[in-house]
Amino acid sequence: MTEKPASPVCYADEASDAYMGYAQRYEILDVLNGLLEVERACSRIALASSQLQETAGYHRLMVGIHDHAAQWCGLLGRHIQSLGGYPSQKTDTFFKETMALSEPLERLTFFNLEQTQMVRRLEHLLPRIRDDVLHGDLKALTDEKRADIEWSNEYLHEARKNAPFAM
Repeated sequence: MTEKPASPVCYADEASDAYMGYAQRYEILDVLNGLLEVERACSRIALASSQLQETAGYHRLMVGIHDHAAQWCGLLGRHIQSLGGYPSQKTDTFFKETMALSEPLERLTFFNLEQTQMVRRLEHLLPRIRDDVLHGDLKALTDEKRADIEWSNEYLHEARKNAPFAM
């Protein structure tokens, strides 16, 4: 008589990704498409904002954020396709909401709030990504988003400190 392993741990290598707590393909595709729509909005907002008649620092910040967002749009699209999905062609409604704000510092503050929410979504998803390449790319995206938020916050702090109406 051959003894089969009795412990569920012994069968762990046979368990599905979902059983092991990893995100399933459809969930990953849904989140990646949502991130792509937000990232597309970020790219468009940063490009439009870079053309405002603001300080050189603001222009440099917006161009940098636009370049990062454009890079991440491409990467997200490639991952969606590699998973057998179709990249969304939509732009998140966050674009219209942000562009409705005419004051650049107000726009940047609102923009940063969305970026912070994006980082939270990524942090929630990352532990559930089994694919090492996708995980690495999403981790890099998360890290760059954090750096962009910090850069934006530093700019906002300095701009408010140096504003003529600051107390």
